[in-house]
Amino acid sequence: MVRPLGYTVQITLPEAEEKLEEVRKEIGSVKRKYSGLFTQLKKTMHTKDQKTLADCIGVVLPLLSQQAIQEQFSQAQKIEDTVWYQASQLQSEILKYLSRFKNTGITTFQEVIDSRDLY
Repeated sequence: MVRPLGYTVQITLPEAEEKLEEVRKEIGSVKRKYSGLFTQLKKTMHTKDQKTLADCIGVVLPLLSQQAIQEQFSQAQKIEDTVWYQASQLQSEILKYLSRFKNTGITTFQEVIDSRDLY
């Protein structure tokens, strides 16, 4: 279980990487519950699993505003290697995964753009 990170708490880069690893493990444990042949058809997610993923968001979002993460991002040659990028990707992954279930309150919209509209 991950503990949400406060916005006022400042952590170091290695601590941030450790937090990301904790979040990845929690996401993996929730996904495994819904990855079997029959469980992939489930349309609802248990409240406990929703809370777990919400707690993961409670870690990832404050990480994005951490000074050490911001400094690493501004000095990076490849942003894909930064904690900021990885945290952003995890946030998107969590929200996209939650959108698969009817009872999570998360919905994704896909807009189809017709090429004739561009001219």
